[in-house]
Amino acid sequence: MATTARLIRNPFNIPELRHRLSRFVTLKDALTCALTRFANLVNDLIARHGHHIRIIKNAKSLPQISALANAGVNKLRRLHIETAASTIQHVLAYEVIFRNSSSLESVNIFAETVLTDKQASLAHYIVVSALALSPVTTLQGPSKLTLLRIEKMCLMHDSLMAILQGCTKLSELQLISTDVVGNPSFFFRHAGVKTFASSLRRIFPAVPTTTTGPSLLSYFPELTTLITWNYHPSYVIQAADQIGDSLDSYSLTQPSPTDYLFSSSSLQKGKKKAS
Repeated sequence: MATTARLIRNPFNIPELRHRLSRFVTLKDALTCALTRFANLVNDLIARHGHHIRIIKNAKSLPQISALANAGVNKLRRLHIETAASTIQHVLAYEVIFRNSSSLESVNIFAETVLTDKQASLAHYIVVSALALSPVTTLQGPSKLTLLRIEKMCLMHDSLMAILQGCTKLSELQLISTDVVGNPSFFFRHAGVKTFASSLRRIFPAVPTTTTGPSLLSYFPELTTLITWNYHPSYVIQAADQIGDSLDSYSLTQPSPTDYLFSSSSLQKGKKKAS
């Protein structure tokens, strides 16, 4: 039995042989072999080697996300993932985010398509517990997240507060075509966020109400870069000096934001330096 086991041993598990073979393999060939399609890998292979994966880009199909949901994938640093295509994809995607929450530094959560009424779709809501873990309730440790981009999704106002409170290292937040729903029951200001992106209507509401909540600017006292746009033709954009006054009123630092980026669409059209 022992003799048979030795005969069928995988030769590529022998360190000396691997070392000799590596001398005849170019870097380009090695990368080509390493960049395999996740969805085509067997579960047991992902379970054994998934912890080596650090970056996932554009994971948007159910087979891809099902493969990522393997417990072996647990040390991701950057993740770009579609969470709203279906209920099962929503569940699996947030399982991936939750499992990697202590190692993730950059997360982009998006919906591939925009629904007429996405606020009626549970799959379009951000699951805050997967992103903002409390060190008191988990052994995974505090969040390392520095960049969070949310596209074409919905986010409860309290969930936004919880993300800001739980992601202490966050420095850039982008809410692209994302609805912030409801009024917060508590208030948290994140001094670490330096760059913020959201629609003009959410940043400078004409009249803040109990259904829209306060301006999102009020949560970022030390903002240095603001990126904004206007998708609503009926919404009247304030004059630049009025916007500057609003920024000054929310900022705790002097000078207030040094970069303003205004756009009438998702494309950057101009940049105005604050004086």
